Amino acid sequence: MIEFNRVSKIFERKFLFKDLSFNFMRGKTMLVGQNGVGKTTLLSMIYGLVRPNAGKITCFGYDSVRDFKQVKKKIAYLPSDGQFPLTIKFKDVIEYAMTYTSENVISSYVERLGIGYLVHKQIKNMSSGEKRLCGIAFTLFSSKDFLIMHEPLVNVDRERQLIINEIIKSENRDIIMTAHHDEPFFSSDFHIIKVSKDKITGISEISSSSNIKKTIRLYVTDPVAVSGILKINSIDFSTKIDEIVLYDDPEPKVMGEIMKYIISFRRSVEY
Repeated sequence: MIEFNRVSKIFERKFLFKDLSFNFMRGKTMLVGQNGVGKTTLLSMIYGLVRPNAGKITCFGYDSVRDFKQVKKKIAYLPSDGQFPLTIKFKDVIEYAMTYTSENVISSYVERLGIGYLVHKQIKNMSSGEKRLCGIAFTLFSSKDFLIMHEPLVNVDRERQLIINEIIKSENRDIIMTAHHDEPFFSSDFHIIKVSKDKITGISEISSSSNIKKTIRLYVTDPVAVSGILKINSIDFSTKIDEIVLYDDPEPKVMGEIMKYIISFRRSVEY
């Protein structure tokens, strides 16, 4: 579907990627890595917003540079920010979306995301989280079969993170999204790709593996109550004072049950 063939990208006379060859799988993929390792650049090169200095990227049989118009017809893209003019209202976004999709589709996503109250609000008067939710909705409105989503969980509250997770899991579309190592994303349906920089060369590289160690560290107000919920649901965990460590992604239903006890949490993905 998407193939990188000896792709190199240079910024400020330094290689970000050098001779990168990699195939993205069909289905749902999560690019995991810290800021500055090149996650956004990877997505931008797929979409044709950034050109590689060398090599070739093929999307659905099209060259991402030469055939960028054809590639964009296949992909709906959620950027990191600046998706809408600040002076418009969200209803203007909806009216535009209605030119290519049905009112029922739009209403369904607006209702599931709980953003009906934003319809008549100007973008410039929204919080960063509200802008993100509108951007996610607009991306989901698309009828395109492939979605690229840049950190959709950033600036979004915990409750809606779970809702977004459930929506994305239910989508019958190919999706590539980015996240930090500590993003609380609870879906086990994603193929995880790690993006990291070589400590010696400073060149970023990507790797994927089925042998992934995932942990979620929860700091809770009532460890006994949370432990009881985890035991009932056969979740593998360990406890240490007010910290509970999970060794796999629990179902959203389980996370919903223990959410009221959580003070904070941190997710890590390691190879």
